[in-house]
Amino acid sequence: MCPFSSLRDHVDSIDLGALDQTDVAHVPYIVLIIKALQTFAASKDGGNDNADSSSDRWTNYPARLALKEKKELRNVIGKLVEVKSDEENFEEAVKNVNPYCVPYEIPHEIKQILDDPAAATVELRTAATEDGSNLTQQANHRFWLLANALRRYMASDYAEGKLPLSGTIPDMKADTRGYIALQTVYKSKAEQDKSEFVKHLAGVLEEAGLPGNHFEQEEIDDFCKNASKLRLRRMSAIHDEYAQGPEAPSSDLEMNGILNHYVLFRASSEFFAKHGRYPGAPTLNSADKESLTVSNINKLVESDAIELSSIATKLLAKWAGDASEGDSNAAAAAPVELATEFARSGFSELHNIASFSGGVIAQEAIKLITHQYVPGNNTFIFDGIKGVLLAAKI
Repeated sequence: MCPFSSLRDHVDSIDLGALDQTDVAHVPYIVLIIKALQTFAASKDGGNDNADSSSDRWTNYPARLALKEKKELRNVIGKLVEVKSDEENFEEAVKNVNPYCVPYEIPHEIKQILDDPAAATVELRTAATEDGSNLTQQANHRFWLLANALRRYMASDYAEGKLPLSGTIPDMKADTRGYIALQTVYKSKAEQDKSEFVKHLAGVLEEAGLPGNHFEQEEIDDFCKNASKLRLRRMSAIHDEYAQGPEAPSSDLEMNGILNHYVLFRASSEFFAKHGRYPGAPTLNSADKESLTVSNINKLVESDAIELSSIATKLLAKWAGDASEGDSNAAAAAPVELATEFARSGFSELHNIASFSGGVIAQEAIKLITHQYVPGNNTFIFDGIKGVLLAAKI
């Protein structure tokens, strides 16, 4: 937890000892946690609680609190005041020690965006990036302009390695006056961060040969507010996947527990192309209906499972770049047990599995249409036997 200067000033302006029981019960838990950190850091600093050392107390306490120290901090919270008429806000403070008292870290997904080569350079304005007929390219250009400005913001002395503040605070036990006062502090800091970001964005637009009003204020507001939640999704076309094989190494897919399922789905398609039916699914010719006994179906499933596993093994070898695709020892073989389950289903569509899958597809479609939430990228496989939804980029 790294309180910014105006938040520290706000916390210091609140004297818990001068408040009555009713007012103490409505102090926001964020204030209580920071107050406790002050006391905790002072105790670790030899009890030096002089005004001259107040600024050091925010930097001298451990950057990463151990479990024992977090327990001590919780005890400190409980002893901030001697008498409490209502402990709900103190209970909130104790519960939020773990999520709040951690070192500040930029999310991995944000680092990927900032380190992307597209965020390091400014693409000049071209007919393609400004032509409204190519909406995808235009949107990409706009995003990377904002990402470039964010990269410059993060490199500035002002940012101190922290992303723009969103300006929002969670719901908590507090009176209206205390909550609005705290919210005002956060919103004020968010506006300052946004103003600094706009300065860097103006430089980016100038280098790109674009006017200063290239972005609507609402778009800038949304970008700064959600700077810590940015996600980059580079999708791939399914026809490329089928023509060239999966992009991700087999080891990554195997680690995600999705490789065997994925390769058997692909093998089922090749099986269909060869036989005109899916593994385990008998032909529907009238001449064959009399042979659809339980014994014959079991034999069909057994033989199809072996062939399906063989096809899958060849695909694994092909994707691994092995020259001897036909050699079963060239790559890890697809498990016959799972291939048997594929064949046993006969490519039937169970109503409950179809309903669940349809719901997932509808959810992803809504994400793309409304531009809300992060869409999956790019393969989902639902294992109905284990009740597990597996996801990976392939």
